[in-house]
Amino acid sequence: MATYLILIFFTLYGMCGLVKADCAIGGYYWKDFTGEIPSDALPGGKDVNGKPIYIGQIFNSRFLIPAKIYENDKKAYYEYGGKEHVVTENIKILSTQYPEQVEWIPTNNEEIQMITNKHLVIGGFEPGCTTYIGRVRHEGELSVGKALADNQPNFSGLYVTNDGKGLRHTSFEAITGEITQILYTQDPKQFKWIRPNDEAIKSLTNKFVRGGYESGKYTYVGRLRLIGEVSVGKVLINEVANQRPGWYIASTDKKQQVYTNFEVLTFNS
Repeated sequence: MATYLILIFFTLYGMCGLVKADCAIGGYYWKDFTGEIPSDALPGGKDVNGKPIYIGQIFNSRFLIPAKIYENDKKAYYEYGGKEHVVTENIKILSTQYPEQVEWIPTNNEEIQMITNKHLVIGGFEPGCTTYIGRVRHEGELSVGKALADNQPNFSGLYVTNDGKGLRHTSFEAITGEITQILYTQDPKQFKWIRPNDEAIKSLTNKFVRGGYESGKYTYVGRLRLIGEVSVGKVLINEVANQRPGWYIASTDKKQQVYTNFEVLTFNS
């Protein structure tokens, strides 16, 4: 079996996802949270008084972690290492102009990895696992947190917080939707484009930025200069028997042509 990278391109106008700017287009997007709940923020849960809890995301110098944000509260609360942590900066809030496209579905540690007919919303990044967004009812609160998958079974599950403590649940709801995600960062230095080779595929795949999911496998974000344009598209790592390794792009006549000069977006850490 030989390892292949199949590169199929589309164009993102202006690469708005990689600069500090609001991209007011369809789908969901992360916006800076400065203490005020924006009008397009997506509610994810409810506190003990029935008021909305919003879906946040924090950067703790190493990882991107889903968090919860309360009304009239400038802080974000997240779980890490079995404890509740509180931050007042480097906070994003999940927003959308189309909340009707979002759906919460019941799942658990085992079933979440078998969901293929819906798009699970990626909520952050931690090495060795996929971070989704989940919620669960606990002590009168419909709480929002991080749902970890693809890692060791004893760490999988939904992590939420309550009264300073971190709590793990094995049955919960996960957020899904037929929606479009825009890659957005305040610090482009967190990312790096590399030209992959066989060694990079073996050793750096866990640092490749995931861009989607197809046929039971992750797709990654790539780019290529072609006919005077730097185009952005999806990278597929595939195994094909009896063929030599190569990097492929689908051409307009639906035939595959080999290219070796494309780059893959990686986390710069």
